[in-house]
Amino acid sequence: NVSFTDSKVTGAGARGFENGSSASVENCYAVSNVAISVVNNGEGAVSGCEVFANTVEMFNAISGSLTAENGWANIWSVAKATETGLSKNTLKFGAAELVTIAYLSSGIESKLESIVESNMSGYYVLTSNLDFNGIATQPIGNANNQFTGTIDGQGYTIKNYVGGASTDNADGGVAARSFIAYVGAGGVVKNLGLEYTNQYWTRMAPIGGNYGTLENLYFKTNFPRATLTNDATNITGGITSVNYAGGVIKNCIVDVTFAATAITSSNTGAAVGRNINGTIQNCYAVCNVTALKIAKTKEGTAKETNVGVYANVADLVTAQSANITAANGWSSYWKVANGAVSFG
Repeated sequence: NVSFTDSKVTGAGARGFENGSSASVENCYAVSNVAISVVNNGEGAVSGCEVFANTVEMFNAISGSLTAENGWANIWSVAKATETGLSKNTLKFGAAELVTIAYLSSGIESKLESIVESNMSGYYVLTSNLDFNGIATQPIGNANNQFTGTIDGQGYTIKNYVGGASTDNADGGVAARSFIAYVGAGGVVKNLGLEYTNQYWTRMAPIGGNYGTLENLYFKTNFPRATLTNDATNITGGITSVNYAGGVIKNCIVDVTFAATAITSSNTGAAVGRNINGTIQNCYAVCNVTALKIAKTKEGTAKETNVGVYANVADLVTAQSANITAANGWSSYWKVANGAVSFG
């Protein structure tokens, strides 16, 4: 698992730089944040090797191949466990768990919070839509127990999620009624759709606070309360209440509706309430309160690049369709055609 600071690195291999004419590399796999080969150059033989963009792709491709017949020692093993809505695959080297991927599907809704909280640094992948209709909810984690793993929605959507008042939130603040209380440093939420409703007074957002990376998300956020408190405690956004230092929000679209349209709160934005030293790029909001900015406040070293708030989807598509491309970091789950944008 190799990570390069310079995404444009050249002359590098994931496994090795050079492979001599009498050398060979067999059955070696890598996960890399840049597209490189297992071996950079050389005349030696390379067979059964591949570099993957992420851990899930690697695991899915090789988990059935780690057998004695293919030359793998029994110190390597793959363990599988399944229950309704949940399948866990674990790659082990001896007793050490190298990778565990939890695949989530319909039927897991009532247990989702407890499953994720059992391993807040875990890797979670949706394999179907999840529907929370009629299911009571609590935020995942709290200020003292932040999510530092990965959730990959793979283009699926969490539907009918109504933010419930938390009974275990450590600070009772911006995360009190969120889907995820805090995404911590190193945490990633990506390729996910979320239909989120919060009918309380203040501190409202699908994600309470972000120190990690939120990317390629489509949130349909609804705040049906007829009146809102217009004061500093109302830290509200269609994606997150607060984007902190180190927090990156990129390639996201939020469709947010406020029942209370006379919003003068100093901390309510279409996507982000307060951007405190964080980064927002390639993010757009469709909002019925067009006076709102993408983030209400931009504080400290906060950066906002290519952001906008639009009255409807047609206006967004007209303005940004040329920018919603893979070259600009948008995932394959997005489609823009015939005046409309779709996700998953």
